[in-house]
Amino acid sequence: MNCYWKNTIYIKKKVITKFIKSRLKKSKVVFDVKKKYAFIFLAADYNNLGDIAITYAQHLFLANNLPGYEIIEIPVGQTYSYMESIKKLPKENVLITLIGGGNNGTLYEFIEEPRRFILREFRNYKIVSFPQTILFEDSDEGNPYKDAFIKTCKRCSDLTLVAREEFSYDSYKKIVENTILLTPDIVFSLCGSVNIPCDRRENWIACILRDDKEKAVKMSEQEDAIEKVLHNKYILRNMDTCDIVYNVDKKAIITNYLTELSKAHLAITDRLHGMIFCYITKTPCVVLENNNHKIRSTFETWLSDQNFIILSSYEKLGEDITKLLNLDHIEVHPCKLFNEFEILKEKLR
Repeated sequence: MNCYWKNTIYIKKKVITKFIKSRLKKSKVVFDVKKKYAFIFLAADYNNLGDIAITYAQHLFLANNLPGYEIIEIPVGQTYSYMESIKKLPKENVLITLIGGGNNGTLYEFIEEPRRFILREFRNYKIVSFPQTILFEDSDEGNPYKDAFIKTCKRCSDLTLVAREEFSYDSYKKIVENTILLTPDIVFSLCGSVNIPCDRRENWIACILRDDKEKAVKMSEQEDAIEKVLHNKYILRNMDTCDIVYNVDKKAIITNYLTELSKAHLAITDRLHGMIFCYITKTPCVVLENNNHKIRSTFETWLSDQNFIILSSYEKLGEDITKLLNLDHIEVHPCKLFNEFEILKEKLR
């Protein structure tokens, strides 16, 4: 049996298993049938600051644009616990939202599977999937997951998929017929809403470098390249977004991180949200690509006109670091992209 049919059967078995699980799992949550609710499914409750910031920004965005709605976050691990409680509410009082990010595709099946489940269970409700990067692998192994996603979307009566960069926008357009929007990553909407008191730069460089399956080169090779360019002239400080401790006060976690980042003379990152956090704090940033399109496409779609963020390469790393170390002013105010969310606001209303 080839990979395509093996994975197709696996997906179908999972559908049955999760359906039974959701029916057997009784939620203790009781919602008021007279109230309106916006649910954030697949919310982050783990040690990844990028995903925490997405969850916090999405919650804030919904609260600011849906007066009269109560916003409820549902973490990935609780996906199957809320179904029956939500379905007792009038459909017109329910908005289903899926978390934004870069998890729509074959790369993170542990999130893609509950995403398909939510779309199936609430196919007759209004659903908005917040700004995403789509990452489906084009192979016999990956295509069953893409086909399952397409089939599930086709059954939804009022589904809006929001892409956070142009490559994903074009990809969505090619495979589904639902409403497709293009907006920046929802974390950009935090510009001006998170207080960053520090306006000084210190003599150290923030390294926001991933060490997972999205990394383009080995961590040791990357560190060697950076140290070779800097010649030990600057203190390097690890500020990777997965080296944080989660707690329920998401705003405090984000504010504390951004305040520290704003002190750096420069940042070097291969994380998408490392780049976005630098944009919010106006921290000069050299960006290295990961192993997929999301960083390059986000930069080219929204940030290519910034003078303090450079999409670099290992060949140009020294040149670009020198350029930003000698930068004498920041040209663009970091609230520029806020107006790009108007189309999403209109869809929510």
